[in-house]
Amino acid sequence: MLEGLRKQVAGVLDTALAGENLTLAEWLIVSELVAGEASLSRIASRLSRDAGSLSRAISRLAGRRLLGSHREGRDRRCATLRLTPAGYALHVRMADAIERAALMDRTDLASRMGRLISLLGPLAGIPEADASTL
Repeated sequence: MLEGLRKQVAGVLDTALAGENLTLAEWLIVSELVAGEASLSRIASRLSRDAGSLSRAISRLAGRRLLGSHREGRDRRCATLRLTPAGYALHVRMADAIERAALMDRTDLASRMGRLISLLGPLAGIPEADASTL
């Protein structure tokens, strides 16, 4: 059941990502930078991802002019990344696409979540009547 939920959520995200020709790593970076500037090491730490794989994704995003960077001091390895206006616009489009896709799948997802809660609720000490309010 959990695998079915994971696949359903992944399908919604995959559909939205494909529409913008993005990888998951690229979307995660854009989502992190929407809150403000950050270094690659900070993004990698927050996403629990390898900085090397994120570096390739950052290069692709920079090539599409969705993000920019500026270096601080003499250390060329320390760059602060930021979204460009096109990057912010991409985030808005992606968020809307994900929301639309999620709304289409909401009924089935709610049904699956309800079944999962009814199965796991008693294990967590949640009476069945209370599980319906989660």
